[in-house]
Amino acid sequence: MESFFFIPANRLHKISEIEKIGVTEIIIDLEDSIKRSEIDNLIEAIIKNTEYKKYFIRVPVISSDLEMEVGYIKKLSCAGFSKFLLPKIRNKSDLRNILEVLTKSQLILLVENPQFFLEAKELMLEFKEYLYGLALGSHDFMAEMGGSHTMENIEIPRQYMLYLARAFGIKAIDIASMELTSEGEFQKEVLDGFRKGYEAKFFIHPWQIEILREIKFYTEGEYEWALKVKQKLDEVEVKEEFNAISLEGRVLEKPHIDRALRILKYYRP
Repeated sequence: MESFFFIPANRLHKISEIEKIGVTEIIIDLEDSIKRSEIDNLIEAIIKNTEYKKYFIRVPVISSDLEMEVGYIKKLSCAGFSKFLLPKIRNKSDLRNILEVLTKSQLILLVENPQFFLEAKELMLEFKEYLYGLALGSHDFMAEMGGSHTMENIEIPRQYMLYLARAFGIKAIDIASMELTSEGEFQKEVLDGFRKGYEAKFFIHPWQIEILREIKFYTEGEYEWALKVKQKLDEVEVKEEFNAISLEGRVLEKPHIDRALRILKYYRP
């Protein structure tokens, strides 16, 4: 599973450490744990280092009084930054206003309120060309709903974000976990997302990456089954003409073969 790791913008000195532990993407965070009074200086520090252009940046685009605030993202875009994670967007109008100040972009949309959740499909249809990924900001979402943050309560929006991302061919990124003590609970959450079909997840602490590395996403039994499927596949001279076959009393079709090849790639990248 790919790892998208948040680093607060006031801890930029930690980036080299996070790169060493081997995450897929780094997200410089200008929202959580950052005071509004700090943002201008932090943006200046980010702009001064051109290496930061390869990272995603979570940029506030909605002010505390719920008005559009595109100045921060415009400044970064004018300096050549193009990878952004957008929080708190409410509707198509918000995103349209943001795109007007961007010269180019790879955007991850964070769905954090019911209005955006209900309009997400229409928004995807109109702006797909700008989108890199889609994710549920589950804690803010449940705060907006006035409910408790439990896996049961976020099941429907979490699944819907996955379906939308798959339908439109963009990255499906699972929720950020606040779990920093229970290895078992964290593994359970990661595996649940993976088995649903998520290909990536947000991470907030190096401990979580350590646990991620220990997780076996497929069992030894699944690996042995995949080897048998591959052996059957190798017996077919023309792979394009491969029809359903029987293996140990079960019918194998193309979806099963694709799964077997994914398992083999996991064990033998």
